[in-house]
Amino acid sequence: MICQPALDAESHFYAQTKGVDGHRGLGEYALKGRELTALAIQRLANFFGVRPEEIIFTSGATAGLNLFAQTWGRANLRPNDQIILSLLNHHSNICPWHALAEELSLQLNFLPIHQSSGELDLSSLESLLLQPSTRLLSLTHMSNVTGTFIPLDKVVAILKKVNKIRVAREQQPVRFLVDGAQGAPWRPQDFASHHLDFYILTGHKMFAATGIGAILARREHLISKELPPFFVGGGMVEEVTLSHTTLTSSLAQKYSAGTPHSAGIISLAAAADHLSTLNLPEAHTQTSHLATLLREQLQAKKIDYLTPLFPNQPPTPILALTSAKYDVRDIANFLDSRNIAVRVGHHCTQPLHQSLSIKDSLRFSFSLHNTQEEIAQIVVALQDLTKRLAL
Repeated sequence: MICQPALDAESHFYAQTKGVDGHRGLGEYALKGRELTALAIQRLANFFGVRPEEIIFTSGATAGLNLFAQTWGRANLRPNDQIILSLLNHHSNICPWHALAEELSLQLNFLPIHQSSGELDLSSLESLLLQPSTRLLSLTHMSNVTGTFIPLDKVVAILKKVNKIRVAREQQPVRFLVDGAQGAPWRPQDFASHHLDFYILTGHKMFAATGIGAILARREHLISKELPPFFVGGGMVEEVTLSHTTLTSSLAQKYSAGTPHSAGIISLAAAADHLSTLNLPEAHTQTSHLATLLREQLQAKKIDYLTPLFPNQPPTPILALTSAKYDVRDIANFLDSRNIAVRVGHHCTQPLHQSLSIKDSLRFSFSLHNTQEEIAQIVVALQDLTKRLAL
């Protein structure tokens, strides 16, 4: 859901620039557009704790993950190299690697989860990272099914220890890619504070407009050309002749071929400004309390045809449920008739659901705009459904 400041900022941009391409123009509208875009990029850099040139804009997290696979993956992976993923990964952080693995003969290995809590099981991580063929660790920051954050501090500590050993053995270090689509709104500084290699984010999860996202990449990886540009064209070239193209050495322009999505960038910056006004840890606690309250009410009201996917899941803003008695899609349709919006299906995490021997789940996702009164409405609706099912 887009926040009002992001919506207003996008409208203001078009009102001030008339949508004129500010990339290279010299007119009044073009110069204004360029100024607004540059200011927005700087605000985003401050929000994430990075340099402006460490932000590579994309159309979203899926685009960012595919772009990374097609650029970093092709430049750095060879047959029989191994990528470590996890059962918590969204399809967007699995499918691009499947496609590349089939083409380049790569090996994929998946970290399991703790079946009781849904949390990532790190017991095998160190041994997998130590395998000479391992080149990349690509994990989700926050699960879109459970809402749990992976323990970045533990993962980074293990990775640092292993990479020190690998370098001593004259092996290439393992890079760490984090899919932050879900986590960026709550912990925007994690990329910088944990010194991650690469981080993917999307605007609509941060209450910005759709169609905008970014890859955050450490400057040293960009300078070393470890992540080559995928798109080439206007704005990122030094010289073009009939026989050759020379790319710019400017990191700020190298990954910005063509007309930038200025309206999206400005919307994203406004959403970041909005999030900066909030106490994010407190907001996360409050939204997690709503999911916990719903869980407690389901038990107290004996709505037992719905059971949590993970009985010992720690408090998060998300509650995913399954039903052994009824089709969760029918339950979702009933809730929709009461103006209660839920998600139903595999949530683009089929491997996770397969590991639980279920096909679909019903997911309640709570955010900044939700209230305890809405929890009461959900419970009343489910109680009404209980009566109907008993007929």
